[in-house]
Amino acid sequence: MVELLYYFINSHYFHYNVSHQGGGSAQANLKLEHVLNMLIPLPPLKEQKRIVAKIVELLPYCDRLIK
Repeated sequence: MVELLYYFINSHYFHYNVSHQGGGSAQANLKLEHVLNMLIPLPPLKEQKRIVAKIVELLPYCDRLIK
């Protein structure tokens, strides 16, 4: 499901893994090899839809907390 992948790529989990795959320089780089080898938790489609629905339901509350 594309929506779940979108939220996954924008998650702290993804960004943490990308930033800790660096090659020792001060600038973190996203390398195709790292992305291709990254494990992505992928539940059954029905569960993916429930997860996305819950994210969409709760995001407005998160936005209000940030403001």
